[in-house]
Parts: sequence; structure tokens; C-alpha cells
Amino acid sequence: MALGGRATRKQIAAYFGDDKYRLDILLYIPNKPGKPVAGFVGLNFNGNHTIQSDPGIIKQGGKDETHGGNGETRWQVEMLIDHGYALATVHRDEIDPDNNLDATKDSI
Repeated sequence: MALGGRATRKQIAAYFGDDKYRLDILLYIPNKPGKPVAGFVGLNFNGNHTIQSDPGIIKQGGKDETHGGNGETRWQVEMLIDHGYALATVHRDEIDPDNNLDATKDSI
């Protein structure tokens, strides 16, 4: 249960091959409908824990951001749940880290 009982929070670890290819998916599903619901899917920029001040969200990747952080006003999780929508998000760096450590001089 999350958001005062209005939603169920799920945190799903998806592996693609071995442990180094892992996505941590944060999913909120409204409890009220009791049937399949439409949802929004999006990438977040600072870690799943920054989209909502829910202390139950696993803090990711050593980010210094607090729960909620600067992303809470952008994501409007409670409004989505109150309108009957689900939400799924993944931190973008888990898909492709924003660094040049693997870049080569021939890369575009």
C-alpha cells in the first residue's frame, strides 16, 4: 500500500542477461478501480526515489537527491492515482548512462 492506501507501489527488478543489465521499475497502481487501468510510462532523470516523497521507494544509484526531491512537482503521482491511472517509471541512466566512458573517437 502507498499514498495513504490509494495505491499499490511495486518495485520490479528486470534483468537482461546478467546482473549488470538491470532496470529498477517503479510502478504505482490505483487501488480503487479493481480492474485493469490505463497508465503512463516515462523515464525519470534523477532516480525513482525522486518522483515521490514515498519513503518506501528504494533509493537508487548513490544519488544525493532526497525522496521527492525536485521531481515530485513534475510527476504528479497522486493526481494520476486519484484520476484512476497507473504510473511506471525507470531511471534513464539504467538504460544508457549519461557519460562518455564507453565512447570512442569514431562515435557520432
